[in-house]
Amino acid sequence: MIPPNVISSLVKLEELYMGNSFVQWESEGLIDERKNANLAELKDLSLLNTLEIQIPDVSKLPKDFNIKKLERYKICIGDVWHWIDGAQSSRTVKLKSSFQLELSWIKMLLKSVEVFHLDELNGVKSVIPRLNVEGFQQLKHLQIQNNGEIKHIHNLRTPISLEEICHEKLPSESFKHLRVLKVENCEKLRFVFSSSIASGLSLLEELQVCGCDNMGAIIVEEEEDVIEYGDHMILVNRLQTLIPKDLPKLVSFLSTKSSIMTDCGEIIKEGNRDVHMPLLHHQAAFPCLKRMSMVDCGVEEIVAGGGGEPEARTLVFPQVTNLNLINLKRFKWFYKEVYASKWPMLKNMWIEGCEKVEIFASRLVSFQETVEEWRSEMSIQQPLFLVDDDEIAFPSLETLTISHMDNLITIWHDQVTADSFCNIQLLEVTFCESLKSLFPAVLVATSLTQLKILKICNCGIEEIVARGGDQEETPRFVFPRMSILHLDGLEKLKWFYPGVHTSEWPLLKVIWVGGCQKIEIFASEYMSFQEALEESRQSNISSHQPLFLVDQDQVAFPSLEILIITHMDDMKVIWNTQFVEGSFCKLQNMGVEYCANLNSIFPFHMFKVFQSLELLNVVHCSSLKQVFDLQGPSFQETNVITVTQLKHLYLDHLPKLKHISNKVPRDILSFQNLRRVLAIGCESMECLFPASMARTLTELESLMVVGCGVEVIVDMEEAEGRLVFPKLTFLALEALRKLKWISPGAHNLELPVLKELRAWGCDQVSIFASKFSRFQETSQQCLLESSIQHPLFLVEEDTFPKLEVLRSDLHDMTTWHDQLFIESFCNLKVLEVQCNHDTSAIFPSNLLKSLQNLEELVVSCNDWHEIFPFEEFIGPGNHAMLLPQLKELRVSKARMLTHLWKEDIQESLVFHKVLEILAVSECHKLKSLVPSSVCFHNLTDLEILSCNGLINLITYPTAKSLVQLRKMSVSSCKGITEIVAKGDDQAKVVITFSKLTCLKFDCLPTSQAFAREVILLCSRIWKKYL
Repeated sequence: MIPPNVISSLVKLEELYMGNSFVQWESEGLIDERKNANLAELKDLSLLNTLEIQIPDVSKLPKDFNIKKLERYKICIGDVWHWIDGAQSSRTVKLKSSFQLELSWIKMLLKSVEVFHLDELNGVKSVIPRLNVEGFQQLKHLQIQNNGEIKHIHNLRTPISLEEICHEKLPSESFKHLRVLKVENCEKLRFVFSSSIASGLSLLEELQVCGCDNMGAIIVEEEEDVIEYGDHMILVNRLQTLIPKDLPKLVSFLSTKSSIMTDCGEIIKEGNRDVHMPLLHHQAAFPCLKRMSMVDCGVEEIVAGGGGEPEARTLVFPQVTNLNLINLKRFKWFYKEVYASKWPMLKNMWIEGCEKVEIFASRLVSFQETVEEWRSEMSIQQPLFLVDDDEIAFPSLETLTISHMDNLITIWHDQVTADSFCNIQLLEVTFCESLKSLFPAVLVATSLTQLKILKICNCGIEEIVARGGDQEETPRFVFPRMSILHLDGLEKLKWFYPGVHTSEWPLLKVIWVGGCQKIEIFASEYMSFQEALEESRQSNISSHQPLFLVDQDQVAFPSLEILIITHMDDMKVIWNTQFVEGSFCKLQNMGVEYCANLNSIFPFHMFKVFQSLELLNVVHCSSLKQVFDLQGPSFQETNVITVTQLKHLYLDHLPKLKHISNKVPRDILSFQNLRRVLAIGCESMECLFPASMARTLTELESLMVVGCGVEVIVDMEEAEGRLVFPKLTFLALEALRKLKWISPGAHNLELPVLKELRAWGCDQVSIFASKFSRFQETSQQCLLESSIQHPLFLVEEDTFPKLEVLRSDLHDMTTWHDQLFIESFCNLKVLEVQCNHDTSAIFPSNLLKSLQNLEELVVSCNDWHEIFPFEEFIGPGNHAMLLPQLKELRVSKARMLTHLWKEDIQESLVFHKVLEILAVSECHKLKSLVPSSVCFHNLTDLEILSCNGLINLITYPTAKSLVQLRKMSVSSCKGITEIVAKGDDQAKVVITFSKLTCLKFDCLPTSQAFAREVILLCSRIWKKYL
């Protein structure tokens, strides 16, 4: 609040900053009833030179204001502007509402404005005549938004009906300070500038024109102007960024004088309605142009020819660093006539969707030959870029992306000048179906020394490197800096190079090969490749050739860290040769996915090669029988144990996998560094680990087996012994329908640090047994009679000393009454159980009493009548505090449950005092949620779903206690009539949920009200949604 006349009294004030602060201005003319300052008081500040002010209510504007001495100002008028601090400009005006343009002091401001924004000028069709000023003489940035009626700016977010930016002729210096112009979604706009305005854009640096469906040119010459192209003429000499985008009718940057504008916005030459103009004229100079991006435009060529007899030209773009040509469907060539182009500073090039281009870059052939072809009007393949034979082409280019070029046959000709493309670091070629090869051999030999990333996807190439005419007999291809190689969806790829060769990749870190069905991956023998090559050529039979040929005596891929092989359905082996020691010495992660005919991953001779491999992921290989082949032709008995560094082994949906290795790896292979093992969907797997392997798993931390056919986890060869996993903290056994044992026989399993155990869907076993003698007596019988259920875990003292999370099915409740069993689970913090057996309670009282640390309880049952047994907690001497730390309780699918607990055991159930989350679902006989006296002082989340028997959710005393409630959700409860049940003797009450942020009531067909005679206050919800 600013009292009246305070501002007007500051007669010597020079600077006033009120932006983003005071906005409660009073209307002008009010005297007696005024409580705040009004804007008319500013008229008395004759010395004011700086003003920052925000006026949301345009009706409060003063009719007159002395602005003669204002040097710096930021004025936002209207309720659509957000105040932005910072030195965007020293003179900014943002206006909403057309009547503001009639104010004389607004018109005076616009003569010196640098940043000018307009919004919703209803009824205004031409801006500058309405302002009655001589252009925007200091304007640097102009934004016009939400103005559907504007037709002229003299007369640019989304003025849909805008037809011309300047309808009448303006002085050439009207926009002389304009630096950035963006025109977007002006559907009726046919050009941006007239030639007279364009000639004054000496400081324009950025021009973006997007989404103008009828735009045919950027600049149109006025009838009375004569534009002469000569060496002295520079059109926009400071333009750095030019981005025409989504302009389907754009055919020229500058229209000629003989062009006419039709009603639909097309530029058509008189007497020739089929002519198509280029974007630029060959003599139009852009010496500062740095970024040019053309997207979805109608141009056929970029630079226009001069007409008449052809002459060789050199087109130079000295400052261009970024060039994007995207989705130019009619685009044929850069320049139709004979030329050479130079791009000394170009770093990034993206060419996509230029469907008529067949050659990317080619040398400039004999000028005379080209002239003859031009005169005879022969249909020749015109390259996108012509480069001089004696010039280094694109010396600064670092990234090149070529995509969706359906007719592209060749990227480079086979006579590239040495050191051309010498700085290219990233090359990505995708979706070029007609492309047959990527590199000419000479380019690999002379230019690609800096290439780091090569990605080729979904192309029709048959070879990566094409054979040259004078190629040496056995070439060696070296990629000294390549770090990532990605080949995917190359169904026609036959080989890296069509001949005997070797390749070197000293710094290659990542290889991704996918969907290349006609190749194998690795080989090192020259003769085998040569014989297969000749056989293929003579018989026309497609034989699989190796992608990588390396010298037999050379260390292969010494820097490789990641290898991914995917969707190689015809590949039967990955490694068909031996590699010298030191090859693949840094390989850490390997993934093999969707290789339908692969039988194994590693033959024996490769074990010593992969000394650094830490992660192996094998997914959806339908024929895989083993991961490690210890019986192949390369297997040799040895007294040396190979210790792998493998830490993570993931086996996912391998239906024929029987064993990790096809021979017990004792004294051959050690997995002592293995930490995480995951096996999912391995239906034929009989055993996960042989005993000799299991005993070496001293570092194993996580073991998860889901949906596999295993009968035993560890197949013990010895008659006796203890099986110890000293570091295992997580164990999950889920949906193992055939599982009978962790390990067969009367063996003890030690899990000293196990923290989480999950056991679901193991139908042929009970999960726990606690009497060792009883188990011992029946163990041999169990081996003979498969119908007898036996336990996975024999519970003894300190079997699970660190267990905190248990999620399990329940088959035999008798075990849960055993004292030894109860003591083993006293440290549990999370307990989740499922039971489909008919029993009145799932928890014996002594177990409940022992769970003093339990924080989360999740139960899912069919036939339970109660969760907490009523009789065992009432009567003399039953004063134990049950579940004192419980913070989360979830109950579901209890079709016989009528109450969570009864009123009589309320004193023993103290957890309601600390409970934070209560969720109940699919309990259709539940009549009331909790006893009427229960208070939930710490409850934050209450979720009720599909409990059709509920009539009321909670009582008024319970509702009053929900002071911490943040989320309440009640859904699909067909019988509920009220959320809160009010007592008969209670008057109208108020319930306040001060912290509630989410309130959801859904599918409650009989609900009549939240509560009768209850006022509900949820202040945070109102604040959020008002």
